[in-house]
Amino acid sequence: MATTSSKLKTLGTLIKTKATVYPYERKKESKSCVVYSLISTVPIYDQSKNLLLEKNRIQLTCWDTTLNKSRTLADKMKTLLQINNTDFELSFMIDDKTIKDIETGLYKTYIDLFIW
Repeated sequence: MATTSSKLKTLGTLIKTKATVYPYERKKESKSCVVYSLISTVPIYDQSKNLLLEKNRIQLTCWDTTLNKSRTLADKMKTLLQINNTDFELSFMIDDKTIKDIETGLYKTYIDLFIW
């Protein structure tokens, strides 16, 4: 069973093949990038309180200068991670939304996913 830190390391390595990637925070000078964050770690127990699986909720934020570029970057991430049982036990998307960041003028698409 992979640990949370090994899953995050694998996630960062996978994203790096398709985009500039940062953990937790976008660098100010970077306009086109993906930022990943650990949202929660949910252990799953059986009735005997034995740990069966550890599910991680991850959020990717795909930043870019236009709505189209942000959505295209998000689509690349979804292709990479949707129902991925090669690099993880399983990963799948649970949410997808896009907003314009008023402060920076950049568009950001949020993708939430579970990784086991």
